Amino acid sequence: MVQNWISRISPEDKVYHLGDVMFGDKERFNQIWARLPGQKRLLLGNHDDGHFLAGINPVDGKKYFEKIMVWRFFNEYDMLLTHVPMQLENTYEGEHKAYWNVHGHIHNNPTASKRHVNISVEQTGYAPVDIEVLAKELRDRKTQFTNT
Repeated sequence: MVQNWISRISPEDKVYHLGDVMFGDKERFNQIWARLPGQKRLLLGNHDDGHFLAGINPVDGKKYFEKIMVWRFFNEYDMLLTHVPMQLENTYEGEHKAYWNVHGHIHNNPTASKRHVNISVEQTGYAPVDIEVLAKELRDRKTQFTNT
């Protein structure tokens, strides 16, 4: 996973991690995390230690994450990023309702609907996903849904 991240992410890229970023040894996490490029943002997962991850990495003196949130709505992509799958009827941002729920959490289990998109690492070859590429795939998929 580390090599996949390093080979795909540049320092200026914004990276939204969909949760459960760390399990186990915090010292090992510190050493690995300091090597990973990108402007990191976390959508808090059920296994994440929010207090620890909101702090400063003693290895490089930088914050683990620039932002920590529960969800991130992208109006321009018509998608809601979350850790756990959400009921799409409840995914409003102002007057707008998200068509897609892009999430992690369920690993290899089936998604709740055709509008849920599981990007758990098991689904992505343990590599980051470019949101522009994903958005294009989802636009194409939505067109197929609406034309059938």
